[in-house]
Amino acid sequence: MDIIDNFLPEKEFRGLQSYMMNNDCPWFYQEDGTLNHLFYSAKGQLPREDEEICAATAVILDPIMIKLGVVQPYKVEAYFKGGITNYNKGVKSVKEVGMVKDTYISGRSSINTNSNDKVAVLFVNTNDGYLEFEDGSKVPSVENTIVVFDSNTKYRTVETPDDSRRVAINFTYEAQEFKVVKVKKN
Repeated sequence: MDIIDNFLPEKEFRGLQSYMMNNDCPWFYQEDGTLNHLFYSAKGQLPREDEEICAATAVILDPIMIKLGVVQPYKVEAYFKGGITNYNKGVKSVKEVGMVKDTYISGRSSINTNSNDKVAVLFVNTNDGYLEFEDGSKVPSVENTIVVFDSNTKYRTVETPDDSRRVAINFTYEAQEFKVVKVKKN
């Protein structure tokens, strides 16, 4: 697992954060009470397994995709938890969900995932929520921090116990490390 603070340059991050946190960003209600903003979904992924989905806003993620070495994105979506989605305002407890694995399963078994399949979670704002991994390690939600791990790693999102918003972007993708090669001119 890699944890990278200040992942994006300040100006790029503030532009992304401004878009994700303002009232013009379209969010869609999910059955679990979260709001979702789908940037990209490859063919074979939910919500429409028979077609590829690419939002016009996905271009704002290009600097992240390049920096991560994304060869093939499978699914890229933002989550908005807490704040207006926290309907039980009188209860100040953390809602815990079960451990999950983000694997791309179309065209190959989810057991036989590509060794280059990764998950990255970019925290858009700082709050009391965190990611918790099967080994018990926790990564707090700190803005402009990204956590990158293998897609076969079990983890869960733990929501903020107060009324604040928790916004994060989840990337599931195939990665490739790029190497810079210097070519000598004769």
